[in-house]
Amino acid sequence: MITILYNVFIIKASVFAKNFTDGDKMENTNRSSRSLHSKSYQWFLVFLCFFIYFSAQLGRYSYTSNINLFEKTKGVTYTEAGLVSTLYFLTYGAGQIINGLFCKRYNKRAMCLISLALSSVINLVVFFDVPFNSLYVLWMLNAAAQSILYPSLMLSISENVEWEYLPAASIIMSCATTIGTFGSYGISALFSKPENFKYSFVISAATMVFAGIAWVAGSLKMRKTSVATVESTIKTEKTEPLGASKLGVIALGELAFFAFVSYAIGGGIGTWTPTIMLNLFGLGEGFSAFLAAFLPFFSIFNSVLSELVYEWCKSFNKSSLVLFGGTAVLSVATIFLINTHWAILFIMLILIRLFSGAATNLYTSKAPLYLADRANAGFLSGFLNGLCYLGNAVSSFALGLIADGQNWTLIFVVFAVGSFIAVLCYPIYVAVVKKNPKRTL
Repeated sequence: MITILYNVFIIKASVFAKNFTDGDKMENTNRSSRSLHSKSYQWFLVFLCFFIYFSAQLGRYSYTSNINLFEKTKGVTYTEAGLVSTLYFLTYGAGQIINGLFCKRYNKRAMCLISLALSSVINLVVFFDVPFNSLYVLWMLNAAAQSILYPSLMLSISENVEWEYLPAASIIMSCATTIGTFGSYGISALFSKPENFKYSFVISAATMVFAGIAWVAGSLKMRKTSVATVESTIKTEKTEPLGASKLGVIALGELAFFAFVSYAIGGGIGTWTPTIMLNLFGLGEGFSAFLAAFLPFFSIFNSVLSELVYEWCKSFNKSSLVLFGGTAVLSVATIFLINTHWAILFIMLILIRLFSGAATNLYTSKAPLYLADRANAGFLSGFLNGLCYLGNAVSSFALGLIADGQNWTLIFVVFAVGSFIAVLCYPIYVAVVKKNPKRTL
């Protein structure tokens, strides 16, 4: 199985590397020919995908938004509580990569419905008083189910939406994560008492059931894209040789690393903000949960910042330099401001998450659609989104260890170091590009 996955990945990476060197701008002629739908239908599809992915966020973060209450009611350590999130994101990240490789070959409509159904059932199971150790398995199963969605949805948009609508589509899809996360933490704030907090799992399950019904109804209108286009893509993937472009491989590797670091920071902040506020400043459970719910609200601006920086830089690498540079500076500043006042620390958390979140948006929403003619959008979204969540998995566990040691300053040292390493990738890439000045990313 591993050999098969490796070979398929190599083929996909080779296609990206070859197509990457064929020019900096995406060819738009094929994009227009792929669309067999009216403008209204295309927007219907985009917003349907938005709603599906929004509902999935509720079923994904229903545990994370209540992590403090699980620690309190089950008598587990922060490390043990964080391990559930770590296993989730490891499974989800690996699942994203696998589904990115194969989503073009299976029935996306059926698989998305199965994903929503399984995730809703698992959330309902958690509502009942199951042993904490069972959450490790249940949340890994939830991750495997949910990993189907994003590559499939992004591929559906890429195949059915014209080029001129893609910038707006990428912003809309990125907002699904933000609004869904905000909704999940908001629900947890409403049910913040230990005896009531599991009702958030019921609400998450019900929303996903409704989304599944909407998906079935919407799927009745869906039509397949040009058979000729799909067959041509498959033929290309089978015939392109490995190593067509070292620069393309480097570019893909850099995007993967940037995705890993950006979500390791942003996801880590989202997971542990309630704990930081509770322990550093003695804020109540309800108010800490409220702050955590309020934090994703500002993430709505992630897509805006990402769009502005990319339009200014006209390059994924230059945009990364700006966004990770900002993250690094803010993380260093937070080291000196961490013990001043909870409001100051909260503002710094907002700003760090804004810059790291904009970087995440750059790789998970914009890159797969903007580079869709160089790599299958399903593959690229699954691969990069998978790396994001693998980064979150690492940070969830690592920051849990730091939380147990009560060394909160160390968290921001880690953020600063990771961001500085990402910044250093830019001059390395520039040194390689000098040999091929017209081949930029």
